[in-house]
Amino acid sequence: MLKRKSWTNSLQTFVAILFQIIFAAHLIIGVWAEYKSEIDRGVREGGEKVDTQNRDSGLYLNAFAIKLKDEQGREIAKRIAFDYGFRLKYELPHSKIFILERSDVSGRSKRSADTHLSSLREDPRIEHAQQEVLLHRAKRRIVHDKQYELPIRAISDSSVYKRVQPEPLLAQRDNVYGGGGRNGPSFRDPLFEDMWYLVNKGQSGGERGLDMNVGVVWENGITGKGVVVCILDDGIDHTHADLKDNYDPEASADLNDKYDFTDDPMPDTSDKDNSHGTRCAGEIAAAANNNVCGVGIAYEAKIGGVRVLDGPVSDSLEAEAISFNRHYIDIYSASWGPSDDGATMEGPRHLALNALLEGVKKGRKGLGSIFVWATGNGGMYGDDCSADGYVSRPETLSVGSVNDWGRSPFFMENCSSTLAVVPSGGEDYRGQEADMGEVKLKVVTTDMSGGCIENFQGTSSAAPLAAGCIANVLQANPNLTWRDVQHIVVQGSRVPSVDVSWTINGAGRHVSPRFGFGLLDCGRMVELAQTWQPVPNQRVCNTTRQSYRPLKYKGKVSESIMSDGCLNSDIGASPAQSNTIDRLEHVQVFIKMSSEMRGETSISLVSPAGTRSVLLSPRPLDDHSGDWGFIFMTVHSWDESPRGKWTLEVHHVPQKRKRPEREFEPTDKLGRLKQALKDLDRKKRDSDGEESREDIVGYVKEWSLALYGTHGTRHDRTSLFRDRKQSAYHPSSQDMAEIKKREVELSHGVKVKRAQDGPKSLNLIEETNKFQRKNDREGKREELAETLWNLLHAHGGRDVRKRVLQGASNSKMETVEGSNDLSRADKLRQLTRLTKELLAELDKRDNSL
Repeated sequence: MLKRKSWTNSLQTFVAILFQIIFAAHLIIGVWAEYKSEIDRGVREGGEKVDTQNRDSGLYLNAFAIKLKDEQGREIAKRIAFDYGFRLKYELPHSKIFILERSDVSGRSKRSADTHLSSLREDPRIEHAQQEVLLHRAKRRIVHDKQYELPIRAISDSSVYKRVQPEPLLAQRDNVYGGGGRNGPSFRDPLFEDMWYLVNKGQSGGERGLDMNVGVVWENGITGKGVVVCILDDGIDHTHADLKDNYDPEASADLNDKYDFTDDPMPDTSDKDNSHGTRCAGEIAAAANNNVCGVGIAYEAKIGGVRVLDGPVSDSLEAEAISFNRHYIDIYSASWGPSDDGATMEGPRHLALNALLEGVKKGRKGLGSIFVWATGNGGMYGDDCSADGYVSRPETLSVGSVNDWGRSPFFMENCSSTLAVVPSGGEDYRGQEADMGEVKLKVVTTDMSGGCIENFQGTSSAAPLAAGCIANVLQANPNLTWRDVQHIVVQGSRVPSVDVSWTINGAGRHVSPRFGFGLLDCGRMVELAQTWQPVPNQRVCNTTRQSYRPLKYKGKVSESIMSDGCLNSDIGASPAQSNTIDRLEHVQVFIKMSSEMRGETSISLVSPAGTRSVLLSPRPLDDHSGDWGFIFMTVHSWDESPRGKWTLEVHHVPQKRKRPEREFEPTDKLGRLKQALKDLDRKKRDSDGEESREDIVGYVKEWSLALYGTHGTRHDRTSLFRDRKQSAYHPSSQDMAEIKKREVELSHGVKVKRAQDGPKSLNLIEETNKFQRKNDREGKREELAETLWNLLHAHGGRDVRKRVLQGASNSKMETVEGSNDLSRADKLRQLTRLTKELLAELDKRDNSL
């Protein structure tokens, strides 16, 4: 009996151990399978709260997007679906995209359905076909420094914010702004006095007067009236007391709920994270003098919202949002993009990219949609906004942030595509407020469910402020094209603070990877807009260089391209076909490379004038290995001449690959296992690198240059010759302080004309085309003058007699003698007289003017 009992106990023990082993094995297999699955999905670990669809980013969906040729209709799409065994799921009407699905394709899969896709691509009725992929699109928020830890969302006592009432004499001392300029108008709204970034009296404790200079605009009746702004985000709470009067349902849609036939962009209020779009909307169009919250920067603009981020995001969904009601909406504000985790490099895919291109061509009845985009908040992770392909597009106007001292906050990303910054607050370094024992005012705006906050920050809050400023500009001059607006931003921005990041480029413009061309000055921009003449047509000059150069450990690859600005493209071509450029706007570089670790790559472009643009800085968390290609962009050569040697420099910069900061610390077992495996891999790669410093760590395979700009200018031609001789340089701190002081004085002296009481009855397209034709003709005049001068110069410039037209009288002939004694301006005047008859003939042929 005892033996039987002992045997039974032993058997029970054995079974228990066996079950434990089986359970442990299943656990290990499950963890490993999950880890492998996560790797296959391409999910990068970050500090953000990641929802289900973002964990699945990169998976193929049972959704096939097709775009038909010649914008054929729904019946054709139904027939195509039937022919190939698909079902027409729905139509995205604004982007002209149809979504098909199949019963035999998984809803989410790691594998693409290439067989089914190829049949669609071969159909002659289809212009483009693709299988949709789930995308991760993050709102530009400050993770761990915003609502969750402070906890700002629950602050009911606004007295916790630091407010300063400086003595007037103290405020003026050692302050370039003096007394802070105009005080601006006053409003009944209870939190208006805290809106330091609009009218800065020193109330935040920062530099008094450092604001967007919008007071002078409001005082003259310019408040965004007649302009429509749309927030592309997670929806807007249009029932909010500060938004309901300016809400525009025609500028609103719900793309996340296909069964919402009312297109109501109301966010899902059960998730407190869905307040992002509502906050952006309040910055632009919160009503004035209603005793609620604060005031929008364009408080009479119409505001709408497209709910697109509150659910799974795909390329076609982005395209539909970007294309939505483009003839009605003037400005789109987007405070989102690929993850700011320091490891992601991604941009708009095919459909979204085409939507941007179509938007600037067809939007606003041909004047071009204005796309304002937030640069990103990944500075704390060593991220670079050049790795964000939405920001690195000529069609988008990228905006960053500065704090109340005009300095870059710790979360700001630097890049060569940033056009400007706005003041929206933020710490110089993370934890500064805790160290100083104070909570500073940021941006005052509306919150979901009727709330109001005073600490919305990051580039999320910067982009809407810029969009609102541009709404005021468009009210002042509704004829502006999308490129006119960008030129006005370049000319209407001022230095926010003095540091070592500034460059004076070859055209004499100050620019910085931290601040772009500077802080948006709404008063100055409106002043410019009221007398603005449209810029000449945009031209593109492309050059490609094949290369296969090895990049060694700590090494450098340098490649050069000579450009004449496509000067020879004028030969035998009409003005519309010519690509000749003499003044630059955007410059794009497409590069193909392979790298052991992409984050150890630094890429710079040097213009003929010597302006150095950092296209990509090292990113310690970007451990992508293998082939990659990307399009980078710089605006740092704005207004320079494109002619001369362009040099691309690629450096290998080894990074200390340590474990990320606390916000990346995984809390679950799977996360810790993944982090441990990554650490082992990094240690091995680090040790290998130290032992073999001469090893090749990558290859530069190919790169190309796309120069965007104009030919012909309304500026004096002699000025252009002078600009071409200037070389870029880094100014001293004293130089920049003087520039800042001059620009502040200019800001104080802004004179804005009073807004018209009623709308102008203009045909916008015809007016714009008229100005454009005039500029084109002036460009041809200057082109002829320059060509003739070069011809004279080649022949010594003496004793040259030219008859312009056959049969011209002797009085219509000019002799250029003794040209060596003439100034360049005199030479050009003589040449202008020399071409008088030819220009008169051109005038006769120009019947449209």
